[in-house]
Amino acid sequence: AVNSTTLMTLASLFISVFNSMPESTYIKMMDIWMICTFMYPFVIIFIHTILHIMNKKDKFEDGKAMAGLWFVSRTVLPIIFSMFLVTYCVIGLSIHSSNTIK
Repeated sequence: AVNSTTLMTLASLFISVFNSMPESTYIKMMDIWMICTFMYPFVIIFIHTILHIMNKKDKFEDGKAMAGLWFVSRTVLPIIFSMFLVTYCVIGLSIHSSNTIK
């Protein structure tokens, strides 16, 4: 429930931010940020839906698939998002500092 509320809030924010920004033909840093922050809860909801459906149908005889999906949703995705966050900040700061020096 929290992820779907977050996803709806992000969609609303996504629409309002892009309506207030000037149109351009190139991809801006804000576009990349909004798409990545929109995709994270979507992927989590998708994984939890798969887990719920497979759990109802008793598809987890050995539990390895369930453990793998839990590992992905609780470890792999946060690590990937953290790497994105660090990369995004470094690139953003380097662009900002190069524009400030000129």
